[in-house]
Amino acid sequence: MSTSDYINKFKQAIMNRFREVNADKGHILPQAWLKPYLSENLKHKAFFEPAMQQLQAENLIEYQQTKGNYQIKLTQQGEDYLYPNFKISDAKQKIRNDIFAKFKANQDKTITEQWLSTQRIENFQSSRANNINTLFFQTIGLKELFASWQWQGMNNKQAITCLNTLLDLRGDYVHRNSSYRLLGENDLEYFPIFIKVLANISANQVRDYIYEQVGDYPWLYNDIFSKDLNFDSIRCTER
Repeated sequence: MSTSDYINKFKQAIMNRFREVNADKGHILPQAWLKPYLSENLKHKAFFEPAMQQLQAENLIEYQQTKGNYQIKLTQQGEDYLYPNFKISDAKQKIRNDIFAKFKANQDKTITEQWLSTQRIENFQSSRANNINTLFFQTIGLKELFASWQWQGMNNKQAITCLNTLLDLRGDYVHRNSSYRLLGENDLEYFPIFIKVLANISANQVRDYIYEQVGDYPWLYNDIFSKDLNFDSIRCTER
């Protein structure tokens, strides 16, 4: 077999592997799959690297080497080449259908976290209200989840303000070790309760929506003890 034949063989192997691991935009081949080509088998390595270089020259992949590890990423052009009929909207609809089918198939009408982790949701960068809305609309079709975030002592606008405050503080202290205001002991008591209330209200809203779709409840109702959690203008102060 000639050198060019070997290179073409490995080019095809790379693209076949992308086809096997689904059409996720920006997907990166796992390092474990690359090891047989890049470790002890020098003949494989000699042809595999030129194959990657040619695929990159054709703008089908991007790759880089860091401390002996390779990161091979499918480009948009590569995705279009492998999946000419793939549409993001179709993928989102498939995920939605799969979730409802999973509910119907389970006798206990539950979905495990492990199974949910197999459903890939893209472009979810932070837990802002609009991102939460988008997440649940794309996965199960539930609109305006954040509209349910209100209770005695806190209206919807105040709840979103508190959430944004927490996210701002968290981001600042994690990445810069400083923020527009100091954290106090009261913050450490207030925000965990706040997040628990938001989570329980959201879970109940999703629970009711799923019941409307499939006729079964996916989990038990979450009690919400929020009477003592009022809006605190000292704690919830957006920058």
